[in-house]
Amino acid sequence: MEEIQKNVLKFLTEYGFQIIFQIIGAVIILLAGGWLARWIGRVADQWLEKKHIEPPMPACLPPGCCGCLVFGLAAVLALEKCGVPIAPMVAGIGVAGVALGWPRKACSPTSLLD
Repeated sequence: MEEIQKNVLKFLTEYGFQIIFQIIGAVIILLAGGWLARWIGRVADQWLEKKHIEPPMPACLPPGCCGCLVFGLAAVLALEKCGVPIAPMVAGIGVAGVALGWPRKACSPTSLLD
């Protein structure tokens, strides 16, 4: 039992502060990302108020999407700060972006002229 306590104490003294600072850094990144997402959402909302938006489009949709994208980026950065490998995740996000954009281009009226 004493050997287990010594091993746990050794682990905590060697890696405890490193893990704590990684978690604190990730929380700071998430807080800053949340603040930035709200700010960008407000800026997008103010910009869209000056523009004429077609009636079927809800006015809250674009600012909300901007905020979600920024907070999603902050979440990915926070995961990276905690030691999670993000390269496969970023590749998957890129593939998802292409998968969402391709049908949109194929269905646009100008694509019929191509």
